[in-house]
Amino acid sequence: MFTRRKILKESTIMLGVLVLLACTSMALAGSQSYGIVDRARGYSADYAFLTGAATITIPLEDIPYITRVVIQAKDPWKPGWIILYDGRASTTIDVSYAGVPLQLELFWRGTLPNGHGRITWADKPGRPGEPPPPPADHGKLPFFEDFSVGFGNWRISEIKPEIASGYLMWHTGNFLSASLDFDLLMEDIVIEFDGWAETNGINVFLWNSSQQGYTIIFGGWYNTQSGSDIGGSAQNRQLVQGSVWQKGKWHHYKIVRRGDLLSATCDDRQIFARTSMNRFTDSGRLRFNSYNAKIGIDNVRIYRSF
Repeated sequence: MFTRRKILKESTIMLGVLVLLACTSMALAGSQSYGIVDRARGYSADYAFLTGAATITIPLEDIPYITRVVIQAKDPWKPGWIILYDGRASTTIDVSYAGVPLQLELFWRGTLPNGHGRITWADKPGRPGEPPPPPADHGKLPFFEDFSVGFGNWRISEIKPEIASGYLMWHTGNFLSASLDFDLLMEDIVIEFDGWAETNGINVFLWNSSQQGYTIIFGGWYNTQSGSDIGGSAQNRQLVQGSVWQKGKWHHYKIVRRGDLLSATCDDRQIFARTSMNRFTDSGRLRFNSYNAKIGIDNVRIYRSF
């Protein structure tokens, strides 16, 4: 992975071009500007004003030189940026996040030949100045649950819950789940909880409506393996061997998704850490389950990782 600092520091290997695309209510749908790469200094010589819905066009002959494209939108609800696209170059990239400034970054190797590096962008029809709706978890984070007042924040219709001394415990049968009752943004998030297991481990899911997202497995396969999926069930799966939990004992678990990093710990002991440039820009639902086992959760904390 190339960090922005590394790119700037090692300009002989990689140059970064940054174009700030500022939103303005005077932007006209269909207006067009051109960004011309300054090969000597490594930044764009032009700016564009967009409604927040745009088409980025990269010449086909330039694509072999461009290693990465990042397009971000200014978050209207809190400081920071929301990643709309992070991946390989394409001749046409469509983005839409109405009413907020967009930021485009292109990373390329070496020096572009003369006549190359003309990147175009064009407004698409939109409504300038109208901010997007608040994120799915706006006003919900940071979140804490100790089950001291019942299950009001949870969907538990498919389980038979036990509650004693302020924790939630149930027999999972064939992956019967307890789910949070509201959606969460799926990137830059930390999930902590206390977990109890007896015969099999605890699975944690943060999946969108298309059944895509992050799956974390703590001491699965009867406490012999742990790991994670990125995507659908068993997609991009990485596993590590070894036991994690002790039978009938509460442990503290922590999952961190920050930038490209996905990591998990148990009682501050690292279970795994992996990197992935995949991004899930929509919202997802958090749920817990296991297979044919009794598990418990308590003291669930969820907060942003930045």
